[in-house]
Amino acid sequence: MRRLTGLMFLVAMWTVHAAGFDPSTLPQVGYHPSGLAYYDTPFFANALHTGGHWMEYQPGGPWGNDIQASGNPQFDNNGFPKYLNPGLNLRAICFGLHVGYGDRPSTWPGRYKFAQGRVVLMWKGDADVRLNSGGAFQAGQSNGPATGRLVDGRRVYVFPSNGSVQFVEVHDINTSSPITDMKVWLSDPANPSGASLENQLYHPTFLARLADADWGFIRFMNFLDTNSSPVRDWADRRPPTHCFMSGVLNTRAPATGFSGNRTTGVAFEHLVALCNASHKDLWINVPHLATDDFVRKLAKLIRFGSDGTNPYDGVTSNPVYAPLASDLRVYVEYSNEIWSNGNSFAQGNWAQDQATSIGISKAQFNGRRFCEVWSTFQDVFGGSSRLVRVAAVWTGLSSYTQPFLQEINAYGPTLNPPTEPDVLAATTYFGNGIQDWAHDKAQAQASTGDPWFYTGQYFDAGGGNMHPVSKVPTDSYWVGADLSRQCDEALGEWMKRLLSGDARAGGGPDATGFTGGFEYWLRQLAQTAFATPKPLIAYEGGPSIYTDYMDWGDSRDDGITAFLEAMNRRPGIADVYRVHLNMAKSKGLRTHVIFTDVSKWGKYGQWGHLESLDQPPTSSPKYQFILDWMQEQQSIRSIDDPAGSVPGFATPYTLAVCRVGEPYSADIVTSGGDGQRVASVIGSYLADGLLATTVTGDASRLRVSGTATTGTPCYVMARVLDADGDPGWRTFSIKCVGGPGTLVESDFTGSNPGQHYPWTAYYVKAAAAGYSGWGRGAGIIQQNGDDAVTWSVNAPANESSATLALALADSEYLTVTVQPPSTGTLNLRAKEVQFTVRRIDYHAPRRYAVFTSVGGFADGQQVFVSDRSQSSDNLEYTFRLPDSPQYENLTGPVEVRIVGFQGQYGGHRTSLTHFKLFGDVVQTQARIVVWDRL
Repeated sequence: MRRLTGLMFLVAMWTVHAAGFDPSTLPQVGYHPSGLAYYDTPFFANALHTGGHWMEYQPGGPWGNDIQASGNPQFDNNGFPKYLNPGLNLRAICFGLHVGYGDRPSTWPGRYKFAQGRVVLMWKGDADVRLNSGGAFQAGQSNGPATGRLVDGRRVYVFPSNGSVQFVEVHDINTSSPITDMKVWLSDPANPSGASLENQLYHPTFLARLADADWGFIRFMNFLDTNSSPVRDWADRRPPTHCFMSGVLNTRAPATGFSGNRTTGVAFEHLVALCNASHKDLWINVPHLATDDFVRKLAKLIRFGSDGTNPYDGVTSNPVYAPLASDLRVYVEYSNEIWSNGNSFAQGNWAQDQATSIGISKAQFNGRRFCEVWSTFQDVFGGSSRLVRVAAVWTGLSSYTQPFLQEINAYGPTLNPPTEPDVLAATTYFGNGIQDWAHDKAQAQASTGDPWFYTGQYFDAGGGNMHPVSKVPTDSYWVGADLSRQCDEALGEWMKRLLSGDARAGGGPDATGFTGGFEYWLRQLAQTAFATPKPLIAYEGGPSIYTDYMDWGDSRDDGITAFLEAMNRRPGIADVYRVHLNMAKSKGLRTHVIFTDVSKWGKYGQWGHLESLDQPPTSSPKYQFILDWMQEQQSIRSIDDPAGSVPGFATPYTLAVCRVGEPYSADIVTSGGDGQRVASVIGSYLADGLLATTVTGDASRLRVSGTATTGTPCYVMARVLDADGDPGWRTFSIKCVGGPGTLVESDFTGSNPGQHYPWTAYYVKAAAAGYSGWGRGAGIIQQNGDDAVTWSVNAPANESSATLALALADSEYLTVTVQPPSTGTLNLRAKEVQFTVRRIDYHAPRRYAVFTSVGGFADGQQVFVSDRSQSSDNLEYTFRLPDSPQYENLTGPVEVRIVGFQGQYGGHRTSLTHFKLFGDVVQTQARIVVWDRL
């Protein structure tokens, strides 16, 4: 790679910033296909393209053994067999095998449609090739009998609704005229029983999905099998004439210490053809091992086309494979998530090895390689006007992302040609731990009158891990109204978590707890890391909900996954998605990318916005929402491009307190902007009986009104637009206090509650109950902070040493006591406790435990302990006290202690912002119990 020095460098510094990328040309949403798999989606008209390898089997024997075609003399360079080994046949899986949902309720969507109907098998050469049984052979449309060798054979089958094409079998080959081409043409969806998709590259329904909206670009990370790719040299790439468009082509390991035999993705020529056919920009992921020569040839292929083996060096008349249309752009990204590591992301381990070998950090190495790839593309394309140089960051870790961008800023201008990114790309995933909530809720409800998807029984899933038993797929639960209602309840909880800023992330590798998918530091870097601000876009995003850590290999624990699949089909998923993307927009996101377009759902995520290519968009709330979102956003400006004065809200974030059973009304007033303002409710989580609506006759004002019948924290996310499309957002909170069964609900409103123990204020208290207010143990350090009890502790330097046992020994707890009246008792058995913590400083306690005087205050006697979280957003916790007789008929005071632990150092603040305890005051003498209020 050429470097610049001296005066050339100074000129380059001016040049690299001079042209300027126009962020207004970025699309609202980008398209991301899922990967190729025989059991998933038929992106190609040729079902064999979706396969990936050959198997050798003995006729009448077992299924077969995988064999490596690349470098094997039995196969040509395109993966077609030249001969059969004695006594053995060949089999290749194609699209259609296992495409359904398997062990799921019968009402789950069918996905076999495209594997049925008229399927045409064709090959060049003299051979006996057949499709699997189940299809009716059409002798009149074939050029020979159903079995035996045919020269340039054509065999036509019609697969009925209870069958599907699944695999190809090679029974005989004339070695003097071996197979040189083979296709399995799927049925034409316009006439499935009478026509097939002969001589088409992509499935027309795939092209129809690309025509559903102005997606802007197609990101091909999955198509290219980018993660842990073995592709290094130009000869490693998949030729466009290959039998398969996925599968292993070479045995090279993606990094030292990792196994080889990794898959190589689709031919680059076919990606270019798809973008040309759909008129979408191309987003390319350059393999991490790619040599400089490979990168240059790839750039040439995209700009000039290829002859199927090598790219052209310039504009060529009648190219064998056409270049990308001249009015389309190329988004250039080096590898995918190369900041990562592990078997599935071994590119990150390779990058670390390279960095270590030259004495720099992984972030620095990656920054340099991104720049070198961009610079090569610029050289081939004669500038950057057709390029979008993508700096893909680690969304969840600023300590990587900041030095990564700093290295790009320092290194890019030294290259020839000099380079810099046009956009910063992050993920916009969300999930907020909703799978954990549903898992816990279903277990708690199993023995009640409103059971969810677990039966209340448990089984040993291995190693003593006891998993709850799910209701079987044939249980009427899976087709009943209870399932829909419970899915909606889960979506309501998810909405609350989004609006409250709850940062719980759940399982899986993605950052799913941040509002909008990313934190503000990323926007700040986008604005300040380079001489000019860079637009912030997504490279992947959408709901990310893993259940594999709860759903193992036994079908008895599948219920959690099936439930979340059902939840993803509910209309309410669009409501949480809308809130999520508005939050991302409020932080400056320009472009969202759906990950992915279509896929079969399961325990590793319900990624597909559609479950099948032919699913009507209106039947998929996620997909239809995205189409609607793109339409809506056309008239809304980015926060980075205001047309003038920007509108906002005059009403503070916190609305007036609402009391259960009393009429309530609070207005949300907008201000500023240019011309008429229009306010709208983006999403809300409200107590039953409350509504958030636009005020009749005043489109600029919203109103929350009604009479609440339940007590719960309430939230409203609002947006205001002015006449020229400038937006403003604000999320409002409402304390809705009291409600049936409330024993006490604390009020932390005021100046520095943490400096004024005991803090005795409350919203609601059962009139006859005693209440001490909040106090502290000797280890609590009092801290300033309004509207919350704020405190810190002295913790060890190492988090692992800051155990719960140590916190207890040091008396690091907040305490509150409730007491029954002299004329009665307390019943706290299985009663609910709510509390909310907001961590303020980075090293503040990351976990919280709750103890009671009924159960004891020693380590191991806690009635609740939270998962670890280092978020600075609200952490809302809800649990029930033990369902034990010892919590009934309580005649004396009951103390509750909250203990923070797993922090570091001293003085790092955390705070308690909400506490509510449910319970019954049982009078031993006749008396009417009412609520007190302060």
